[in-house]
Amino acid sequence: MRSDVKVQQYFYIKHRIRLLYPQLKCIVEYHNKGHCKYYPLELLAIEESAESEPTEKAAAETDYLDYLNFRSGWQSTLY
Repeated sequence: MRSDVKVQQYFYIKHRIRLLYPQLKCIVEYHNKGHCKYYPLELLAIEESAESEPTEKAAAETDYLDYLNFRSGWQSTLY
């Protein structure tokens, strides 16, 4: 992408996508020789890897939340 073209303009010209939040930051992928690719946050989706395992800390936090929910009689569906 040329440096004199805004990300918002580029995505409209190249892909006919109007960014709803052009003021948000972009994820920047740096390549050799100063070449960069910009990805607007509103167009990205974050996916959890099927291979990922919960860390011991995350498992301990979940166990602790389960314990607190059990003690209080409150059921949570947030995690």
